[in-house]
Amino acid sequence: SLSQPGPASGIRGHARRLSGQVSTKCLQSANTFTNRIVNEWNALPATVIDADSVNKFKNRYDTFMSSQQS
Repeated sequence: SLSQPGPASGIRGHARRLSGQVSTKCLQSANTFTNRIVNEWNALPATVIDADSVNKFKNRYDTFMSSQQS
């Protein structure tokens, strides 16, 4: 299950960080949404997460990902 931890000061990242129970005991649970996506989401900068529309989020996400590959 996913949850949003309470606000914490002095941590890197953004205010919409997710936490989830990571379990890799079997192949089926290793490929769940939580195990695949939570770390990726938490690694995104606040400028991407705080976009005020879906299209802005997509554009900022694409820009961020292309800058990570170069």
